[in-house]
Amino acid sequence: MNRLNFQWIDLIGSLEIFANGWLEFILNKSKDKINRVYVKDPAYCRVGRMDPNKPIRIPYLYYSAQWEYAPSIDSGTIIRLPMFDPDKYDGKTYKEAQFAYPVVYKSFNKSYYHMAVWNGVRQSGWLNIANKVPRLKQAIIKNQMVIKYHIEIPDDYFTSRYPSPDYSKEEREAQRTKVLQEMNDFLADVENSGKAFVSFSFFNKFKGEYLAGWKINVIDNKLKDDAYLPDSQAANSEILFAIGVDPTLIGCGIPGGSMGAGSGSDKREAFWQLNAEMGIYRQISLEPLYFIRDFNKWPQDIQFDYVAVDTSQTMQDHPSKINKRVDTNIP
Repeated sequence: MNRLNFQWIDLIGSLEIFANGWLEFILNKSKDKINRVYVKDPAYCRVGRMDPNKPIRIPYLYYSAQWEYAPSIDSGTIIRLPMFDPDKYDGKTYKEAQFAYPVVYKSFNKSYYHMAVWNGVRQSGWLNIANKVPRLKQAIIKNQMVIKYHIEIPDDYFTSRYPSPDYSKEEREAQRTKVLQEMNDFLADVENSGKAFVSFSFFNKFKGEYLAGWKINVIDNKLKDDAYLPDSQAANSEILFAIGVDPTLIGCGIPGGSMGAGSGSDKREAFWQLNAEMGIYRQISLEPLYFIRDFNKWPQDIQFDYVAVDTSQTMQDHPSKINKRVDTNIP
């Protein structure tokens, strides 16, 4: 049963991602019982052409992990599985020892492969935006020059402060480097926030005026740290809308609104709304289990279902004291 649980996880993933899923059923020697089931990876599955005598029926499923190498059946790199045909089943035995069984989220106007509902966000371009924003941010962080301050020092400051011949050219250059390092240490790091800066100016006796001293200019960063983040948030929300998930369930704010994730009540109602909407999809993914039950002649009272846990309150504290499944009609 545990192995079957993992198989069904693969089937759910096939349906949610591709809207197409295929199972391989293997019968016993008498061909009247299903004793093994495997979920095929939909990325490796290709369906054959429809039967010209039965235009609505696809006779074969082809399975290979080497489609990019143009595989062939003769080389053994393609497995051909007959698709389930109700005409070959008399209610007791099936004519073939193994067959493929399709399970799909049906979309109209599609004959071979059905389209996932989230494909709309790919065609609209929002998925592409969501993928590009992180790469764009990485490129900006890697390539941009972030200069916070522009320090203007008069050109004759070092020649006046370190005159020749008291200081050689090399000593003056060393002092220049030292001053620049001291200014960087003075301005950088959070511990230096709010410091006062004092500079001195020279008085020109001939002109009767003070000469310009040091000046520190703060450079405005035109590209803010949150650049493109609203676009990323909007794209992520559009993806959630496409797959039918309320943004509050994962703590995402509404585009154009506040960044809050909503209250606990919002999450609870969104959770149960999602459970209600998933009812038809759960029936589709459970249908193969009912097919196995009926094929193997198991008792009809065997039922299959998904577990939905009410995490809002414990049953003892719940005011309605209702011990009933919300997403099914089964008490």
